[in-house]
Amino acid sequence: MNRQFLLSLIFSSLLLSGCLFHFSNSIPLDPRQRISYYADIYKLNPESDQARQAQLEIGKIYYNQLGNPARGLEIFEKLISSNPTALESGEALWYISSHNFQENEYELACQKFLQFMLDFSGDERSQIARLRIADCFFELGNLDSAIKYYVDYRNRYPDDLPNLPYVLLRIGTVYANQPNSAIEARKAFSHIIEKFPNAMPQVEIARKRLLDLGGVTVRDSGVKDQRTQLKVNSTDLVRQTSEAGIGPITRPNAQSVFAGWTRSATFGYNAKVLLQQSGMLDVAEVRTSMAGRGELLDDVVFNVGLQFYMMQDYHRAGACLEKTVELGIRGADLCLKLGVCYRKAGKWTKAAEAFRALAKVAPKDIDQLIDSSAREYRQGNREYGRKSLECLIGISDEFDGKINKILKE
Repeated sequence: MNRQFLLSLIFSSLLLSGCLFHFSNSIPLDPRQRISYYADIYKLNPESDQARQAQLEIGKIYYNQLGNPARGLEIFEKLISSNPTALESGEALWYISSHNFQENEYELACQKFLQFMLDFSGDERSQIARLRIADCFFELGNLDSAIKYYVDYRNRYPDDLPNLPYVLLRIGTVYANQPNSAIEARKAFSHIIEKFPNAMPQVEIARKRLLDLGGVTVRDSGVKDQRTQLKVNSTDLVRQTSEAGIGPITRPNAQSVFAGWTRSATFGYNAKVLLQQSGMLDVAEVRTSMAGRGELLDDVVFNVGLQFYMMQDYHRAGACLEKTVELGIRGADLCLKLGVCYRKAGKWTKAAEAFRALAKVAPKDIDQLIDSSAREYRQGNREYGRKSLECLIGISDEFDGKINKILKE
């Protein structure tokens, strides 16, 4: 399965799932019966919060489950026009923005993401909206506006380790296509290679672009091959280096394995339920895989977790990423994100374990974590910053010295 296709499916499904609606357990399972159920709630008091939430749910069902996105979008638009600043309108606006972006309607997507960023600046997703605005300008060929938003994103969110390599690559690409900006382009590409040596495919692209610009590529880091670091077997190596980044592994009875998943004691969610709510199990290729050898199970649970992480829903993300680790997956990106989720949940011992695993495959990422934790310690939540630094102690003498020096400030 094409990874971008899989990610877009998961992203749409998560955004359009009914995870945020809380009524009684008597909600019908059949989509059309649920529409009638929510319609009755709406009719009771069309101006109430419950009515707006019911209207939102009806739109989701049309969009996500009945294969009628046009009708779903129409309902979302009506919801927004009736009360533009309501929380439900923010949710609807996010769906519309994401739909336009996925359909390559970048002018509309840019307008909608900008509206979301301005009207719902307190929503955590406004950070992603800011990045999508930059992407829209880039795709439209408006490079001056694109570079403005990419640089602004880099400056606003210096601790967003998962997205920074992508942002820097876009910055370098824009500069490389502008006259008299080759030096800035080389700086951006070199920064990716030096600070994010394990960020693929951005590092490979940055090296090639540096050569095209006549620059000198930065030497490979001293990070050892994952085979040496983790002593994993050949099956695990196939999973780590597959197209999706973590790769498939077959299971004789995927349905039995999946049925045995339980709620995470740490994060309070069951990854099985989250996958069911995402709608991904209804995708033809995933359904076929689950009926057979379950080759896509690892990719699906990891990427569902990834999308929750992008939405900064760290408890749901953590439940999925934790399950990915239980399935035997290795990888720097997984260790980093799971460690962050443990930190957000206040599980510092578990966070320390995840970051130690990260240090084995991407030691330079620990430097980045120390720097971001130090900024939090000095400028933000001092207690959270202190704990974030302390959970990185014990990885190496060099890191310990740097951390202890900061903690004495």
